[in-house]
Amino acid sequence: MKCFSFRFVLIILAFGTLGCDAEKVDGPGTVRLSVRNLVGQDVVQYQETSVYQNNSNENFSFSKLKYVLSAIKLTGTQQIDSSEKALMVDEVKSTEAMFTLPFCFSSDADDNAIFDVAVKNKTVFSKIEFVFGLSSDLNASGYLAKNTACSDMEWPTSEEGGYHYLKWEGSFAASGGSPDSAYKIHTGPTGSADYSSLVSLDADFTVDGDTWKIVLDTNFQKFFVSPESISFAGLPSNVVVDTSIQTKIKSNVATMFSVGALSKISSDY
Repeated sequence: MKCFSFRFVLIILAFGTLGCDAEKVDGPGTVRLSVRNLVGQDVVQYQETSVYQNNSNENFSFSKLKYVLSAIKLTGTQQIDSSEKALMVDEVKSTEAMFTLPFCFSSDADDNAIFDVAVKNKTVFSKIEFVFGLSSDLNASGYLAKNTACSDMEWPTSEEGGYHYLKWEGSFAASGGSPDSAYKIHTGPTGSADYSSLVSLDADFTVDGDTWKIVLDTNFQKFFVSPESISFAGLPSNVVVDTSIQTKIKSNVATMFSVGALSKISSDY
């Protein structure tokens, strides 16, 4: 199993500084978020010899996978005043540098999709929310310039500018044989249309001076079936300019994510 991690150590200014110990301490706690890509129960491997099958009996492989998650938000209730609070993980200061989030998952990167969020006071969380892609108010050229993993997700400013949401490439076979036909699924805004997808997931846990780990599972099996039926053979040659297929993909992407693991972790993680 190949593990990708992209480490961001972030300070949420409204809640204080980053905590380091997983056990209960007199200080801030930590929420650690990571991403795991799956097809069904299988962890995605980015090589032609790793073959998966969708509901249309098409065998396929991954050679490249990149996608953007933005406006990541943990919603909960602080116990000190019982008021609703939200932790927004977006353009905040870390102890090392300014990181511009959203971040980009990239199969080309050695380090990807793990970051820590400090929680100063005891907080009962109930949800994690984020956007797959970038909403139209954020999707402008240069917005992800500080994230080098996103460098090839940007459109030239001479065209529409802004960023792709998804670049997924590989090979497939329509008859269930060995994948030998190339595919490219690139999505993003088309003209003034916004095809980003809002995702909201239940995540019930309490941070009280300790460290919690959330693993987001991205299940690409659901890309094909839920709620719209999609097949490789039925894809247009240029997905990003086809409003019909992008509308279907937008609906399906919203169902691909789940909380795969939620647990308190040890300080030597």
